[in-house]
Amino acid sequence: MARKKILIKIALNILIMVVVSALVWSAVIFFQKKIIAISQKIREKKIISYNLNNRDLKGAETKKELARLDQNWLNKVESAFPYIDDTAPFIDSVDSLGRKYGLESSLELGAPEILPKVDGQLLIDRFGYKLTLTNTNLNTLVNYLKEFEKMQFFAGLETLSVNSADAGGLNGEVTVNLSGNLYVKERD
Repeated sequence: MARKKILIKIALNILIMVVVSALVWSAVIFFQKKIIAISQKIREKKIISYNLNNRDLKGAETKKELARLDQNWLNKVESAFPYIDDTAPFIDSVDSLGRKYGLESSLELGAPEILPKVDGQLLIDRFGYKLTLTNTNLNTLVNYLKEFEKMQFFAGLETLSVNSADAGGLNGEVTVNLSGNLYVKERD
């Protein structure tokens, strides 16, 4: 009988330890979730506080960077748009670029497309253009396109196709067809 009482006591003690352990683990998990939620809120508040404290600093940096810009930038941007009735500078630049790389170029401008106007903004329209380049190869084409990109005009490139009738494929002479838009401004 004494042995039975001892075994019951041991079993009760083990059961109490299991119940207490389960309660402790439940409490640990519950408080761990609370601690994680609180730490996330603290982290968010620190980020907001940092951004608010540095807002004035960032504004001053932005003003400083804007002051470094060329004060004539608006005039330079406007000069990149030829007048709608005078696209000759663009045509001359394209022809000159073709001669520089020793290739033949054929430029066709479509009819002007009048774009919707917004008060207070430049009066911008556009011409669709098609440009064909012949007597060239891929290396020359790449250099030509780099120079074309640097031209002082807003001329977007939409399509580019490269064709070769040469048995050497694209390693030989190619014909290139480009199309895009030349953006122009209206006279005041």
